[in-house]
Amino acid sequence: MSSGKSVYGRILEKINEVEDHYEALSRKLYSNENSIESFSKERNNSYIELAKFYLPQMNAETVANTLPEFQGLVQKVFNDKQQRRKKVESLSSDSRKDKASLEKKFTETDETLEEKVKEINELRGVISDELKADKGYTELKDNANKADEVLAQNKKRYEAFKTEAEKKLADYESSQFFMYLLKRGYDPKHSSLMDRFVAKVINYEENKKNYDFLTSMPEAIETEIKKRQEDLDALVAQISDIEKDKAKKHGLDSAIAQGRTLGEKRKSIMSEIEKSDSDYKKYIQEIKGIDDDKGQYYREVIANLENYLEGKDLSFLKNIASSTSRKEDDELVAKIENADKKTAELKQEAKSLKTEQSSIGAKLDGLREFKRDYTRNDYESSESRFRGDFDIDRLLQLYMLRSLTINQIFSEMKEHQYFERHSYESDSWYHGSSGSSGSGGSFGSGGSFGSGGSFGGGGGFGTGGGFGH
Repeated sequence: MSSGKSVYGRILEKINEVEDHYEALSRKLYSNENSIESFSKERNNSYIELAKFYLPQMNAETVANTLPEFQGLVQKVFNDKQQRRKKVESLSSDSRKDKASLEKKFTETDETLEEKVKEINELRGVISDELKADKGYTELKDNANKADEVLAQNKKRYEAFKTEAEKKLADYESSQFFMYLLKRGYDPKHSSLMDRFVAKVINYEENKKNYDFLTSMPEAIETEIKKRQEDLDALVAQISDIEKDKAKKHGLDSAIAQGRTLGEKRKSIMSEIEKSDSDYKKYIQEIKGIDDDKGQYYREVIANLENYLEGKDLSFLKNIASSTSRKEDDELVAKIENADKKTAELKQEAKSLKTEQSSIGAKLDGLREFKRDYTRNDYESSESRFRGDFDIDRLLQLYMLRSLTINQIFSEMKEHQYFERHSYESDSWYHGSSGSSGSGGSFGSGGSFGSGGSFGGGGGFGTGGGFGH
């Protein structure tokens, strides 16, 4: 089994190793470029010396007028490029140092946050134990549980009664004779003979009692439910006050606030690290552009150099040199030929270095993205674990050999990764009077409110076990 922190350390080591490799290639390219410049100067100087040597036969005025201008332009552009490269390399180095500092700060904050989480869990455990040992608190919880269960049962019965009452009231209200007598306010002592006859036929007085019960009972039940809810709310408020006092006494609220602050700080540092990575990548890309022989600086130089070389080919120079009795011009042409050969070799080497650097740069980008995904998933936390057969070094080596992609590594990582969690019941178990009030997840013991009961005797709103009479 490997810890998330140890795996994270190996990832950072691999990134540093690849960054060192990338910068070593960058230095080689820089040295390579200086060598090319040296041979280019030798070649240009040879052309100047050759032109001077051949002054009687060549247009010295043309050489004198063209070559200094070209040489000055090349040197200016090259100096501009070198100055910019030096500046960007300095920015890149500073960015990397900043990133290292941020990584250190992130690790320190992460460790502090984990200690704070541990402290919070310990405080919650102490509070939970004290609440369980508090007789007054446990009695309040038991009473609240029972009251909540009774309240839930009564709400359920109320809904059932209300549904049944609505059906029965509809039957009464559909009876023309019943509604006729009801609207007239039927009184057997002061009603007409016909009304008394109708009342007798439809058993009005008995049905009127049932009708009154059906219309008045819901309001009475609602009043009772409201009272029970208020009683429950009062119990819950007492329970909440006790829990808050305990939390305040042991500094839990303060610890939680500190934990939130650390969490926000950790998040902020992660954002800074991502920005630092982005800046570093931007600088590396600019250096790559500066080193590119098809880039901004080289395009200008190559265009001028190409125009110059088009007017002077090597075979022409060799023919002229061989026609003279002196050896100086042969040596100068040989220098030009050697410079051309060495420059071609150096450019081929530079091409190989750039190809390798591009490949390393792409792998480095993948490793950085992998590291960001690793921390986003909290795999570096102290609770993160990897099963015994997980070998991050092997996977990273296969990635560098192009045998695996970053996605494949992350997929295998997910299969081996797990968290060792420590549970704690701390969330509020009561949600107010708008619904029923469960109790699991509070400082006290688990369980639900309620123990049965009803408004009336026999388990119903009325007597005899039901809503009716």
